[in-house]
Amino acid sequence: MKNSATYDDIIGTSSDSGDDNSGSETDSTITSEQTLDVSNLGSTSYFQINDTSSGVYVNGSVMRITSTGKISFTTGIDGAVVTVVGAHASSNSEADDRTLTLYDSTDTAVTGGEITYAQSNKTTDPVEIPSSSTLSAGSYYLAASDHLNITSITVSFPGVITDTATLTFTNSGTADEELNADSTAYSDYFTLLATESKTLKVSTKSSKTFADYVTYDYCLKSGGTSAYTNNIPTARAIKFATSGAGVVQLYGVASGDDSDRYARVYDSNGTAGELLGTMTVNGKNNTKVSEIIKLPSAGTYYIVFENAVSLYAVNVMVGASVETDSSGSGYIFTDSSDSYVVAGTAISSSEFENYSDMTVTVTADGEASVSTDTVYAAAVVDGFIIQPSALGDEYTYIYIVQVESSGGAADFAYEAYLNEIETDSENA
Repeated sequence: MKNSATYDDIIGTSSDSGDDNSGSETDSTITSEQTLDVSNLGSTSYFQINDTSSGVYVNGSVMRITSTGKISFTTGIDGAVVTVVGAHASSNSEADDRTLTLYDSTDTAVTGGEITYAQSNKTTDPVEIPSSSTLSAGSYYLAASDHLNITSITVSFPGVITDTATLTFTNSGTADEELNADSTAYSDYFTLLATESKTLKVSTKSSKTFADYVTYDYCLKSGGTSAYTNNIPTARAIKFATSGAGVVQLYGVASGDDSDRYARVYDSNGTAGELLGTMTVNGKNNTKVSEIIKLPSAGTYYIVFENAVSLYAVNVMVGASVETDSSGSGYIFTDSSDSYVVAGTAISSSEFENYSDMTVTVTADGEASVSTDTVYAAAVVDGFIIQPSALGDEYTYIYIVQVESSGGAADFAYEAYLNEIETDSENA
């Protein structure tokens, strides 16, 4: 007889619509891309207008901003840029150049935050500010020196994870690639923190297979313990930001065969903040996959190392949450409209249509299919490994079940079961 297992770390879509937004964020705080134009001028909570009669107002198909106008907004996470589509408003060929300037909450102009519009140039090409950096979380406003026609203003987060992101590595050389300065060469979303004295290295090909199905060929060698300034990681660490709550999972091995080594996930306050999760590794060939670690809100996060760790991959999914379900079942979130990756095999979403309850299985050799056979070892959904080994040796198979389908997308549930094990007491 199979008995349901209890598993406290279940990944799933959040069913609670009343998320706790405690802290400084409000409904008007921008944490994902938002745009202001004539269609929502004065009606969106993300952009506040000081004067809609003469300061900022609709003028035909554009917004007219004058020298008395102010457009304010607040970002809840680091990494924002502002893209403006606008032009000089005067038809007088003798009119002086006019500027649109971005200010912070102290009324200080942001470095690289000024756009100059010439009367002779009526083009409305997008201009991104700040010109050479991004904005820290905080409050800002745009003000004009004189009348300008603005088609749109967009606040976006080009380096912030809004859905899913995976960090992996590659090295075509014959020696380890040494990183001695911050690098985003391997992803738009992850910054590898390194210095001249505290380097990171990307290995030559050194393939490792995780949970029987997922293989990565290259790793990031931490070279030792992370370095800090006032508790904030500055070297031998990884930094990333998300637009909302989510989950992260780490894949790695130890760089040596001695005692335990650790990769840990902290919030934006570094080691002075909250420790969210840990991957413990020991042995060069003993592959480890971390538990699914909860990221509680939009914000900046750090992956740090204690001793030398070889990190093969990092998966982040925004919009998923770790929940507790005493029945041993839960959901895993996916936005995919084309296929779902189960144990490394892509299954077309069309196979899930018109089913309200079915089982996707993974056989012992890693092949995935829609069937009802026993599932061995582990399953991989959207890059996240769900493995019964974390529950103990007696757990040997997992069902991946579709529980809801809408418009070609599906949520998944999984349930782990105990083997039928005869014990001495049962045989007595």
